[in-house]
Amino acid sequence: MKFERYKMPVYHFLMYIASFLTLAYSQTTYGQTPSDPSKTVFWLNGGLGLSSLGSLAGVASFSVQVSQVLVSLRTTANSECVGLACGGDEFFDLGVLIGIASMGKKTHISVAAGFARVTGSRYIGQPGLFGKGKRIDIDSTIGFPVEVQLFKKHSGVSRLGLYVFSNINSERSFGGIALCLQFGKLN
Repeated sequence: MKFERYKMPVYHFLMYIASFLTLAYSQTTYGQTPSDPSKTVFWLNGGLGLSSLGSLAGVASFSVQVSQVLVSLRTTANSECVGLACGGDEFFDLGVLIGIASMGKKTHISVAAGFARVTGSRYIGQPGLFGKGKRIDIDSTIGFPVEVQLFKKHSGVSRLGLYVFSNINSERSFGGIALCLQFGKLN
């Protein structure tokens, strides 16, 4: 996704979307109180979506929530182009995030931020089946990851929803949105 016409960085755009979605969903959970404030829940999350780099994004995470405190271990994969001969840069992160979350029975909303290790590769040269391009690994760097989870309970052990993420770092900031499925011990 390129926003050169509007001169807005993609991660700013994604943060605006995440803020809007959080505020839009907040009316459904307003005034709810947890039945057991010390309840601990946990889940695995995974899904695919779109990356701000222009192509595919994949996310996977493990989250634990105690009362309204959320701790997540997450990884993302982002690429400029998907395909055998297309080339393009690829970036990955692995991070630990801490945030706040709702304890609703039907919906789950959370916002978290933390620190991550960012790795990846840059594609140099002409892409294509007979192109003479090659991948150059980047030096790993520290990034500032942010996530917003917006999920609706599907069954007693699963939820379906949107996972909005970004990573601000010195190599190349990226973000995305993915349709994800969560499994685990849910409230």
